[in-house]
Amino acid sequence: MDYDFLHQAVFPVFIRKEENGDHKLLFTGTGFFIEINSQLIFITASHVGIQFGREKRDQLIVVEYVGNKKGAERILKGISFINSKYDISAYVIDSKDLEKFKEKPRGFKVLLSELRPLEQVFTFGFPFTQMEENVARIRPIYQIGYINRIIFQEEIIKLVNKCFEKNYQLDFPSFPGISGAPLLVRRGIDMFVGGMIYGKLQTSYLTGPIEMEEEHLLEKNLVTRHEVRNQYEFGLACDYTSIFSLASEALSKLKNKTSGKLTQDK
Repeated sequence: MDYDFLHQAVFPVFIRKEENGDHKLLFTGTGFFIEINSQLIFITASHVGIQFGREKRDQLIVVEYVGNKKGAERILKGISFINSKYDISAYVIDSKDLEKFKEKPRGFKVLLSELRPLEQVFTFGFPFTQMEENVARIRPIYQIGYINRIIFQEEIIKLVNKCFEKNYQLDFPSFPGISGAPLLVRRGIDMFVGGMIYGKLQTSYLTGPIEMEEEHLLEKNLVTRHEVRNQYEFGLACDYTSIFSLASEALSKLKNKTSGKLTQDK
């Protein structure tokens, strides 16, 4: 059941651009649907859809999978809401486009509570490492792990572009193409979105052996060690608040919008 649901809710994202009469299909990352008040809203990282909308003829496209087999390319039309402060975008898709899917897209419910360190989470997305020339050979990747710490914006604002007020550091890496994938969590038998993966943190730690020196150094909690640095990479996700607030604002503004495309900068 989860496997089928994931394939109906999470999609690889492409931008089709027209340049000098030629069409170019750019694979940019991952996106997913959430459901609020019976309305499906497509969520992804802003940098995944950054090319979309720069030209009037640009098209936002997802590839539909049926089981483990590629289905058709689906053009998504609707109203886009881009958060200029954080790396997240919401797209309210025209219902007529959703009806064209062989299997109607399904949306995750958003978990309206914070996740905690040591909480088990998982994700499903489409990394560039799985990309081949033939679109039909794209395969998703599943990752499962834990939140190993909560990071606030002031700690990483100089390291990560358009980071969020609250961020989850994950104990598994984020590959290129995974940006925009849902951070999923279980509550009983139900599956919820608790955040969105949008980047990574790279850090290095000094490793031993530790060389103890003079006793007075130990009293000051000072030691020396060999300068051996190991690089570590952690996935980075936002919490639920940015997803839910942007999606809710999109639905609110949608009531006052009758047609066309709107980019809403916060």
